[in-house]
Amino acid sequence: GSSHGDSRIIREAYFEDPLYVPIVQRAYELWEELEKETGNKLLLKTGGLMIGNPEFTLVEGARNSAELHKLDYKILNHEAIKAKFSVFNVREDEVAVFEKRAGILFPELCIQSHLDLAKKYGAQIKVEEIVIKFDFNEHEVKLLTNKGNTYTAKKVILSCGAWIKNILPDLKLKLTIERQVLYWFEIENSEQFESKNFPIYIWEYEHDSMIYGFPIIDQKGLKIAFYHGGENPESPNKLNKELRAEELEKMKLAVAKHFPTAKATFKEHAVCMYTNTEDLNFLIDFHPQY
Repeated sequence: GSSHGDSRIIREAYFEDPLYVPIVQRAYELWEELEKETGNKLLLKTGGLMIGNPEFTLVEGARNSAELHKLDYKILNHEAIKAKFSVFNVREDEVAVFEKRAGILFPELCIQSHLDLAKKYGAQIKVEEIVIKFDFNEHEVKLLTNKGNTYTAKKVILSCGAWIKNILPDLKLKLTIERQVLYWFEIENSEQFESKNFPIYIWEYEHDSMIYGFPIIDQKGLKIAFYHGGENPESPNKLNKELRAEELEKMKLAVAKHFPTAKATFKEHAVCMYTNTEDLNFLIDFHPQY
C-alpha cells in the first residue's frame, strides 16, 4: 500500500537517522541505472526544503545527516527562504535545510519499469492472485492462492505492507496501520508552484507536527498532506476512503496559513495508509524461524 500513486518524495538528508543516507545514495544510483535501461524518466530533482525551528526533530535531524555524510546542503534563515522561495510563509524562528538532490519519484512508472525488465529477463508476473496460505520448512516454501494454484520455491520475499500481519499472524508483529489523506489544490498563480520554482518540502510547523508537499507536476494541481496523525483502522481492508468535512477544513487552513498567496481551491483527495513499526523505522528481516 506504500508504493502506488503519481508521486513520492526522495531525499538524501534523511532526518530520521543518518544510517539511511548510504541506502538512499545507492537508490539514486539504481534509479539512474533503471532510467538508462528503460528510457523512462523516473526521478525529477527539484531540490528539497526541510523547514522548522532549528531545535525541532526535522531540521536538527536533516542537518545531522547532512554533516555526518558531507552532503551538499545549505542552511537558509527565514529571510533567505523568502528571497529564494517567496511563496513559503515562514516565521522568523524557522530555518530550512536545503538539499539540491531531493526530488520526486513517479511510483507507477517505477513499478512498471521494474516489471517490464523482470519480464525481459525471464520472470513471470502473476497479478490479481491472492496468497491465502503457505507452508514452509528448511528446504522450500509452498504458496496456495485463491485461484487454486500452488507455487513452490526455495525462497519467498513477503513485501505485502499492511497485510503482513494477516499472512504471519504467529509472529504477532507490533505494527499499526495509519490512515493517510492526500490533497490536491488548484492554484490560481500556478507558475510559482511549478517544479522549476518550487521544491519538495517537509515542514515541521509545530514540534513533531509536519506537513509535506510537492510542486505542481501535472493537471491534478498542488499536492499536500499532513505527515502522520491519522486514525488507525483495524485492518487494511477496513480503510475509510471518505473525506470528512473537518479534515478538509483543517487542510484548507494549513494551506492558507503556509501559502497565503496561493489562492488555492480544493480539487480532489486520495486515501492511502502507512504501516508503522513501534519506532517508525523500516522492518527488513528474515523470518525468525527460518
